[in-house]
Amino acid sequence: MISKILSIVFPIRYQHGRLRFARKSKPLVYIFLILFTVLTFNTIYYSINFKPTREKCEDAENHNFLTMDQAKKESFKHLVSLKTISSAEGKRLDDAEFKKLRTFLESRYSSLFHDPRVEVIWFENFTVLFHIRPKTSSDQKPVLILAHTDVVPADASQWDTEPFTPTEKSSFLYGRGTMDDKSSVFAHFEALDFILRHDKSFYPKRDIFFGFGSDEESGGIESGAGGANLIKDHILKTHDRLDFVWDEGGAVIRDMILPGPVAFIGLCEKTYLDVGVRIDSHGGHSSMSSLQENVILKVSKFLTKLESEIEYVTPNYFMQGLEKTLLEKLVAHSPYWKRIILSNLWLFGSLVKRDFMSKPETAAVLRTSMSFTILNSGFKENVNPQSAEANINFRVHPKDTPLKIMERLRVIADKMDFHVNLHNKTSLSNPYENIEGCHFDENHFGFKTLENYITMIYNTNKEDIVIMPNLCPGNTDSKGV
Repeated sequence: MISKILSIVFPIRYQHGRLRFARKSKPLVYIFLILFTVLTFNTIYYSINFKPTREKCEDAENHNFLTMDQAKKESFKHLVSLKTISSAEGKRLDDAEFKKLRTFLESRYSSLFHDPRVEVIWFENFTVLFHIRPKTSSDQKPVLILAHTDVVPADASQWDTEPFTPTEKSSFLYGRGTMDDKSSVFAHFEALDFILRHDKSFYPKRDIFFGFGSDEESGGIESGAGGANLIKDHILKTHDRLDFVWDEGGAVIRDMILPGPVAFIGLCEKTYLDVGVRIDSHGGHSSMSSLQENVILKVSKFLTKLESEIEYVTPNYFMQGLEKTLLEKLVAHSPYWKRIILSNLWLFGSLVKRDFMSKPETAAVLRTSMSFTILNSGFKENVNPQSAEANINFRVHPKDTPLKIMERLRVIADKMDFHVNLHNKTSLSNPYENIEGCHFDENHFGFKTLENYITMIYNTNKEDIVIMPNLCPGNTDSKGV
């Protein structure tokens, strides 16, 4: 039976009570042994060398300030109840709500706003910046910690609870901004206020900035005069470069990629790009029309052409981004059979790539995402429109650029048998044309500090957590600084 099974792979014969390989099969045997050795070596190597070390917090018992007591909970609810909404046009809907926000912050954190160690700068658009200086000058580059106080509008009819009436259900708090991004705002204020109130001798070893923008959701940085721009311009008056920026962009998920919690730290962002498509014709009455000249049909044909050439328009950058580091770190925490695959991507890379591309949320890690978001044409039922317009939204991969995307779109447009007008609608894309790739140093102080604190917090709760680098598919204020 054994000889029959092996004979499927190698020519084998049974002679004198022993299994013997035919002479011609020896090269195949050697190839098999070499392959087996390489697979085993890589699996062991990645399992050992990419297993993170755990650090225990020696002062864990004194971290009571991390607890959300009732007083903090009520204050957070009040923060969430404020309708600090940004509109799509980049304007605040109600300055009165932002004034309430300022009053709330200056009241609850009065000691912080009046601490002589802290410089507070309120900008006209309700963005606020805190600057905590070291006691003596430092050669270390400053750091910036960001969050934003504005939220997007909420349609109450689409909610199970009132969006601006924070509601507790099953140990969760529901309300607009609880995650994006008032939880970060509240955490930063609470932590900074606690440290400065409880240690009057505290001075940081370097300059630390805390910035709270008021127009992140409406793309304030695109205007060049948004909250992030104001923060950057102020810092540039005294410092030419930041060491690192902490902002929103990551999350902790449970029991999806691995059993237990996995923390994704967003290390790079995609660039935002909107491209306008416009096709014109003479129009006319629908009773004397030609489908060949119909602008709605032409726009549809062009968009269909882009969909059919997606691999050209938005190339795949597998193993050229953060997924390389992510997969390496995943090895030590995976079942053995999966370790073999992840440790030998030279052989199984196409399988892993196919798996990534099979789901939109993981495909977005490998390529620029493209979406057709707006289509406008026509004004009357019996009149052929003279023009049709569409908007294509791109979230640009760090290895790609808006300029390259525009060039590829024009190549596709030139293949059509009608004229297609294309224009870049996003000024934000222009400053990032010369930035290629995601430059990640896992030993950098900023990353290691965040990684260690996340580990300490979960270890305090007797949980192990896996830290993974991640590409943030959206945009935050950190793009503007």
